[in-house]
Amino acid sequence: MRRPIRRGATTAAVAALALVMAACGGGDSGGQERTGEQLSTTPSFNEQPYENVKDGGQVTLPFRSDLNPQFNQFQGDATTDTRLAWSFYNPQVITFTPTGDPIINPDYVTEAKPVDSGGKTTVTYTINPKATFNDGTPIDWKAFDSTWKADNGKDPAFLPSSTDGYDRIVSVKRGANDKQAVVSFNGPNPWWPSLFNLLVHPKVATPDVFNKGYLNNPHPEWGAGPYMLTKFDKANSTLTFERNPKWWGKKGKLDRITLVQLETVAKVNAFRNGQIDAAEAESADLLAQAKTVPDADIRISGTPADYLLTLNSKAPTLKDPAVRKAIFDGIDRTQLTKIRFQGLDYSEAPSGSLVLAPFQKGFEDNVSSAVTFNPDAAKQALDAAGWAPGPDGIRAKNGQPLTFSFVQTGDTRACQKDRVWAGDPAG
Repeated sequence: MRRPIRRGATTAAVAALALVMAACGGGDSGGQERTGEQLSTTPSFNEQPYENVKDGGQVTLPFRSDLNPQFNQFQGDATTDTRLAWSFYNPQVITFTPTGDPIINPDYVTEAKPVDSGGKTTVTYTINPKATFNDGTPIDWKAFDSTWKADNGKDPAFLPSSTDGYDRIVSVKRGANDKQAVVSFNGPNPWWPSLFNLLVHPKVATPDVFNKGYLNNPHPEWGAGPYMLTKFDKANSTLTFERNPKWWGKKGKLDRITLVQLETVAKVNAFRNGQIDAAEAESADLLAQAKTVPDADIRISGTPADYLLTLNSKAPTLKDPAVRKAIFDGIDRTQLTKIRFQGLDYSEAPSGSLVLAPFQKGFEDNVSSAVTFNPDAAKQALDAAGWAPGPDGIRAKNGQPLTFSFVQTGDTRACQKDRVWAGDPAG
């Protein structure tokens, strides 16, 4: 996965969610508390060898939110739903295990070989000779070059969602033949598998097409994979994928996959009514409802992301770094974690890294020592900065109260209105 850089933030917790599926055998019944570390070694899904899964059938799944008009998952306006849709009909060159180890998909790349020399990393990708986009364009080194040029940030006309990692590449060149791409970095890069796990078609390598070509047009002809997008129903926010007759690799097991847009609260109701085959229960209320559905198969998983609280340093009350530090000192991350996971049959310690999870190799907790819950230190810092508590408990300076807004969006009960936090963070 690409790792966007976020600055000036303190981590809160990795959110858990439950995936509720129509009963199909195996899995967890729900109710047993799990941790992120447990799920990394014993995932909460009924993993089976390819040969054990029957051919045929169809599945209907929900989008997380409104169907985004931007279908290019690399573009800055893309959402998690854009990536979800993209993954069903576009190349997925590299995927990852729960512990973050890369898995090279041999249907696209038969070998990815990194070499470190002179303090710089070079990766040579040998591409499957059969790999071809649906329109007949070969998947070759040009796809790697196009992906790099659109995402490296050098041309301001491109508007990528992230340049992280691609901006450290100095060149993408043709190797021994067109089916080999040689990627050279400007220094060491152990994170190279986070790049080129997805590819763009060379026809997307102009700013106009990259930014606007996918607007309300998913371009199935520019995709490749075991499934092809066969229907885009914009009016009903529905996408339909069927087996790709042009696919050269191991075929998909399902005949059809349908994605339909549903609001968060409506997902569990649709699942209860048999309209969809799986639903995410992101809150305790939704999980409790899901557990009432007969024969529901409940799986639990951690979301591979850190949820952050960021403060706007340009806001009048937050310009002083000492004030921002005091606010962070007044936040009890452990308590927030308990609140977030209450009722979700999941527990986890506050995040200690923006790069690795505790169960991944190389993890170091670089956050706990820098962001601590220290109400006394928060009060002393605000006193020193001239923010004195008033009769109502809200601190003020020169007649201006220490307030700022914290806005949440969503249609669950926990996110139905804006919340305003004000006053003494330690009080």
